[in-house]
Amino acid sequence: MSTTTPTLQTTVITPEDAMAIQAFGNPVTITLRAENTGGRYGLLEFTLSPSPYGPPPHSHATFDELYQVLDGAISVLVNGERQRVSAGSSVFVPRGTVHTLSNPYDTPAHCLYLVSPTGFERYFEDFAAAAVAGDGEVTPEVSAEITSRYDVVLAG
Repeated sequence: MSTTTPTLQTTVITPEDAMAIQAFGNPVTITLRAENTGGRYGLLEFTLSPSPYGPPPHSHATFDELYQVLDGAISVLVNGERQRVSAGSSVFVPRGTVHTLSNPYDTPAHCLYLVSPTGFERYFEDFAAAAVAGDGEVTPEVSAEITSRYDVVLAG
């Protein structure tokens, strides 16, 4: 049996090449996409504004996530345990793990987000587009429809 692996090219993505969007009220820059990595991983950079709120606890069956905090701190809930994750620290969230994150602290948190395999970057694009189409608001119905397309399984 013969399998072929897609030939990947060395790719440099400059800030001008990356896609800058607003998702969930925060700036998100999509740096590496499925098209750049043969679907192996995606890389996003985001700033999380101070707020005690984040996405509801959820899991993903088909991909792993890695958060690297570059500046500030985030609060991560993984399997019922909440932890403060400060600048210089990383959080690996394997597929199937119930998790969420927020920034209940006083300053914005600047993070890198790696997803493997990729495709989940489109989730942020779709939410950003829905917010623009809805004059800044995304209805619960639209949110549920987008969420259903991207392997976001709400806990409980």
